[in-house]
Amino acid sequence: MPGVVFWAIASGALRLTLHFFNSYRKTYGSLGAVIILMVWFYVTGLSFLLGSQLNAAIEHAAAEHGHVEAKAPGDKAA
Repeated sequence: MPGVVFWAIASGALRLTLHFFNSYRKTYGSLGAVIILMVWFYVTGLSFLLGSQLNAAIEHAAAEHGHVEAKAPGDKAA
């Protein structure tokens, strides 16, 4: 869930940045769309990685506090 939240915030921030600073069309021409798409792919991947790290930290903290269904670091799903 945190990965989706990070992704939505990052995508919105990228959209606002492109809306207010839209000189990419003058600078890069028709390749601007490809560059923007690649930046969006990078932001998407980074937000999912950060979200998965946060999920793992939450689950490991829950395992340390004795939650029954949480996995400790190094444990595999049954």
